[in-house]
Amino acid sequence: MVRQMAQILSGAGLQAGALMIVLSFFRNNGEDGLFLAASHDGLHFTELNNGMPLLKPEVGESKLMRDPSIARGPDGTFHMVWTTSWQGKTIGYANSKDLRHWSPQQAITLFPDEPNVQNCWAPELYYDAPSKDWIILWASTIKGKFPQTLGTGTRDNNHRLYMVRTRDFQSFSKPVLIYDPGFMIIDGAIFHTGKRYAMVVKNETQTPPAKYLFLIYADKLEGPWSKPGPNISGPQWAEGPSPIQLNGYWYIYFDKYRDHKYGAIRSKDLEQWEDITEQITLPTGIRHGTIFRAQSQIVEPLQSSALNIQHVANAGVLLTCNNTTIAVDAFFREGVNGYQTVPAPLLQQMETAQKPYDNIRLILATHPHRDHFDAASVARHLQHNKQAIFAGTPQLANPVRTAGASNVETITWPATRQWAGATVKFLRLPHNPPHRDTIENSALHISFCGQSLLFTGDADMTSADFAALQIPPQSIHRLFAPWWMLTGANGRRIIDTQLQPKSLWALHGDTAQPDRWQQQVRAAYPTATIAFDNRSPIQ
Repeated sequence: MVRQMAQILSGAGLQAGALMIVLSFFRNNGEDGLFLAASHDGLHFTELNNGMPLLKPEVGESKLMRDPSIARGPDGTFHMVWTTSWQGKTIGYANSKDLRHWSPQQAITLFPDEPNVQNCWAPELYYDAPSKDWIILWASTIKGKFPQTLGTGTRDNNHRLYMVRTRDFQSFSKPVLIYDPGFMIIDGAIFHTGKRYAMVVKNETQTPPAKYLFLIYADKLEGPWSKPGPNISGPQWAEGPSPIQLNGYWYIYFDKYRDHKYGAIRSKDLEQWEDITEQITLPTGIRHGTIFRAQSQIVEPLQSSALNIQHVANAGVLLTCNNTTIAVDAFFREGVNGYQTVPAPLLQQMETAQKPYDNIRLILATHPHRDHFDAASVARHLQHNKQAIFAGTPQLANPVRTAGASNVETITWPATRQWAGATVKFLRLPHNPPHRDTIENSALHISFCGQSLLFTGDADMTSADFAALQIPPQSIHRLFAPWWMLTGANGRRIIDTQLQPKSLWALHGDTAQPDRWQQQVRAAYPTATIAFDNRSPIQ
């Protein structure tokens, strides 16, 4: 993880209010590139650059951009390193002054003289101010080393942590083993406590399972480092730790990768840790992020017209841009057995328009089934938030009025309306049989925040129905559809030949066998975002 000296962490030389907290991360397998999100408080993160990658990978054995680690140097330049491949000797490197325009990418060979290197994973940056050196820290398996722990991990992996020094990212010191606790480790992240160096590390042992984070300490970067501390991340398998000091606490963010969610803990003394996972809100689908600070004048241009997309539950999504939120299929209570429902605390906040849900200006629903819509839930929010409006077909609008809401608009297909800076087209898209003749299912074609978004609801997957929408191919930035559209033959034909969207979101996940359908989606569309996260949306 990217760590800097205490004076850089605290923003010395800059006005404290001029710094924002930024998270760099990747999605899927890293083929999409670099994503960023920003926060004022370290809890609520909003995705930057309209949720699109800021840099596409071009170098390395597999041309991936996994584990992007960014650090700001003393001159204000941002340096980034990343994992380029699951197997190989290289890592990627680039730098930037503004986080948008990047230098030509380099593939750095960390072990030029070692023929038995199998991989170079999760490189992390740390600026050593006394020596004016950059430290690159990473995990590698070198065939033949540490035979006593061979077989305790996946395949023939047998990782330890290594480091090099550099001043210009052109010439590098000889790589040295920085830490060997007697078992496999990866994902080391160095920081300075003000008195000594600290490192948060992942135990990578799989047999028996011990996939947790722990802390070690040293007086010098090269060590010797202390014995491993206790598990600080809890029972879930964890990786990709990223520490930062905020408001008197040490925060560590990390990837609960088996649970497909992100976690965070904090401590004042680095001994007693508080789990704050339920307090943080992050973009959907993030992997192995890194926390760093950047000046607001650098972050704000990336925020302008930035569209944040957050999954709520099942097919429910919140779209936020310029402090305005549109809710789609997000207000429902009872749900349907086998599909996600909105967690009760989150639903309470949403229905009573508590922050950040007081920014909702428009509520939409594709159709009246109870795993997409609940009239009483919608009405309760409208009663607490007089600035919001609900719009839908008679099967949706009439029950909301009956439940006591007045700010409701009834829509008859086809219709185009404008609210809250968005243009919404309501188009008929029949529900899958046997309900297609009775259920009013709408395709919602939303133009918002400079992007074209299409929500299909539970549509019947016929080419004729989608052709009737008259949406030009390649005009949709993001298609939001149930997962079975991405895996069924008819749905894939519609996606690949008729719609040809720039990106895909798979919704409506089955909770009984989540691994099964997620694997099917990844096999069909490896870059699709799988929305299966019940955490709170972002402000």
